[in-house]
Amino acid sequence: MNISELSLRRPVLAIVMNVVIIVFGVIAFKFLGVRDYPAIDPPI
Repeated sequence: MNISELSLRRPVLAIVMNVVIIVFGVIAFKFLGVRDYPAIDPPI
């Protein structure tokens, strides 16, 4: 059983899996440290 067959047989499970991936991505983006951003010198 592959992912496409699973999502056709159980669409609610596929939607929940997508929502979980999106939520974890948003949480990871919130906890992204300042040191991970590129170094930019502000204009003077």
